[in-house]
Amino acid sequence: MKRMKLLFTLALPVFLSQNVLAQTSSRLIAEAHWRNDGAAFKPVDSSNFSYLSSARGGDLSHPLMYDWGYVLNYVGDTAWMNEWRTQQIFDANNNDSVSIVSQWNGTSWTPYSTTLNFYLGTARQSSVYQTWTGSWQTQYRDVYSYYSGGQLFQDLYQQWNGVAYVTNSEKLYYYNTSNLLINEQDIDLSTGTPVNTSQYNYTYSSTNQLLTKTYQTWNGSSWVNNNMYTNAYDTTGRKVNQEYQVWDAMNGNWSNSMLAEYSNFVGTTGLAQTVINENWSAVGTGTWVPSQKFTNAYNSFNQLTNSVGISYNTSISGYEFAAGDPMSNYYYQSYSFVNAVNNVSAVNGDANIYPVPTKDILHIDINWTIAQTATINIFDVQGRNIRQIETGLNTSSKVGIPVSDFAPGVYMIKIVGQFGQIEKQIVVAH
Repeated sequence: MKRMKLLFTLALPVFLSQNVLAQTSSRLIAEAHWRNDGAAFKPVDSSNFSYLSSARGGDLSHPLMYDWGYVLNYVGDTAWMNEWRTQQIFDANNNDSVSIVSQWNGTSWTPYSTTLNFYLGTARQSSVYQTWTGSWQTQYRDVYSYYSGGQLFQDLYQQWNGVAYVTNSEKLYYYNTSNLLINEQDIDLSTGTPVNTSQYNYTYSSTNQLLTKTYQTWNGSSWVNNNMYTNAYDTTGRKVNQEYQVWDAMNGNWSNSMLAEYSNFVGTTGLAQTVINENWSAVGTGTWVPSQKFTNAYNSFNQLTNSVGISYNTSISGYEFAAGDPMSNYYYQSYSFVNAVNNVSAVNGDANIYPVPTKDILHIDINWTIAQTATINIFDVQGRNIRQIETGLNTSSKVGIPVSDFAPGVYMIKIVGQFGQIEKQIVVAH
């Protein structure tokens, strides 16, 4: 499967985010990427996102809680072509309960994979990954466990063998007294005996700023260093550089590899408008040599709107555009955080129900990803089934239901198909 690239890495690989920023009232709705061919920037791909609720958002620093997302590739320098489509379905707590990925086959969308997430409140308990082969086939699942304080403790990876889940590996997480992640460890459980494989270690400053992230592998008897990132900050707490080093086993020390320098910050934030990437040259006593510079722009919500990379040309000791240089644009819309009537759950389809509130005729427009027959059930708050309607074998159906005889109040609609189901809430008001 070609990975759906929705985000563009601006500099060196970034650290695991330790502090999630509060979501603003501006959400990402599209992004577009270009790449320089040596003469000019040419389109590469783009993504767009739509939200059916004013209660959900997302951007490059927060989970994208969109309902529909599309990835398009620019083919042959002539036209945009669909590549991937993702539908996310949310429960009553706005948890992403279902994610359905479809691939464009040249004429229509074909189901590719789905992820089913199960929650207790807002804590994700497990995720099941399935692929489409004419029907949904379970491949594996992740089962999550938490400390009493709510921090993730264990991610247990289990493969489906057609009969039962077989435990393959686990990831364990450990935190300090400030609830900051200090260690995550991967363990192989496929033989029935736990075997260490790799781990990350994190260290922090006295003000809880991430200083180092070290990756180690297990050699059968001890942990062996592999690579390390080191952050440096100015007196105001803004990260000014991030160094990447690899372990030199022969000499038993860390060897310089890459460096990212951040500057020209937006106000008092840590958002750098200039990022310079450098590579280590071991010639002579060694020195850092610039490789590429990124210029970033942000909106009033401190969200990235544009990033342009330009290469360093050692022959002129300066920057000039070269083949491979990237450019990205990001587009946003304001939203209100106001909760609306949302999907309670849905699998393999969605339904548009209107008007809300309803007075005389309730209209239901059903769209399935797979053609199927379905039964529409309407339940009152006591759980009584007060109306039932059958639909034919279709990918889409339109139904009008008289509700003038319904008592005013909230009702639950459950649409049960051969391959999926949809749940909605409605309000009847006379």
